[in-house]
Amino acid sequence: MIPMKPVSLGGDAGLCPNATLLLDAHSGYASSQWQDGSTDSIIRVSQPGTCSAAAVDLCNRASSATAVITGLKGPTTPFLSGDTSVCQYGGLVVASLYGFPTYEWSTGENTSQITIDQPGQYWLQVSNSAGCIARDTIEVAGKNCFEAFRMPNAFNPPLQTPMCGPANTSWKAFLPHGPEER
Repeated sequence: MIPMKPVSLGGDAGLCPNATLLLDAHSGYASSQWQDGSTDSIIRVSQPGTCSAAAVDLCNRASSATAVITGLKGPTTPFLSGDTSVCQYGGLVVASLYGFPTYEWSTGENTSQITIDQPGQYWLQVSNSAGCIARDTIEVAGKNCFEAFRMPNAFNPPLQTPMCGPANTSWKAFLPHGPEER
């Protein structure tokens, strides 16, 4: 007599948020059934809970297995600061607000921070210690910034005019965008 191949679901497993886990009771049985009544050999699990499968072989012998699916905590989101802007001549450092084991930026870099010098949409995909993955996106707009105030080094206004007397010798710099856009 051929021994029955026991049903195996691979043991207990963890399930990340927004993920799907495939459990396979394997084919080759005369009949099989999952806890939800389905009879396919593979079931898709998207919620934590207990999954069980029962099967009967061609010799009418039964076997069953159970797997406990535990919900895992995903990475803390959001992990990028809000949308921002970058000056046309400068760079902007964008960094993850939290530490993670892995980082993958839309630019291809694998560090916790990048320097951006062009407007556009940038995303960061991270994974936590449980292996769960999350993605956060920011929009970086371009802006025209006042680059620098330049005054000639050979500036020498007249101290007097023949018709008006002493000239105004008080000079003030005018910054059109203010210091906050420097």
